[in-house]
Amino acid sequence: PSRFVNYEAFQAHIMDSGMWLLSLDGAMDTIDRAFEESRKDESPEIQEAWILGAAQHILWSGQTLFKLLLWPRNEKSILGDIGVALGKWNTWRDEFQKASEDYGHGEECRGVAKRAGDIMEALEKDMVF
Repeated sequence: PSRFVNYEAFQAHIMDSGMWLLSLDGAMDTIDRAFEESRKDESPEIQEAWILGAAQHILWSGQTLFKLLLWPRNEKSILGDIGVALGKWNTWRDEFQKASEDYGHGEECRGVAKRAGDIMEALEKDMVF
């Protein structure tokens, strides 16, 4: 589980470094899989690794991810329109918030999930006009 979290943090840093063309693919896949797939049959450590791994994309490159989600390079929202993209962002934010309040998760997971949700809320507030 810790290797997965570290790998996701590495991917987020690489995306923000400018070494490669910016893309939503890795981040969206990880965050979607963390929250949209059932994790009930997995151990608590694996469940937390998915949340912590998804949070890395917000913690390390949240602003870039938000901009790409709303205004990708082709100047058209990747999800069809800004309303759909914001809906996706808000769903992720709400899932991080739920995880931060779930005492079935450890203190570290809850804290990281809260930070990710708070960052997402701040980015949306400051970047949507």
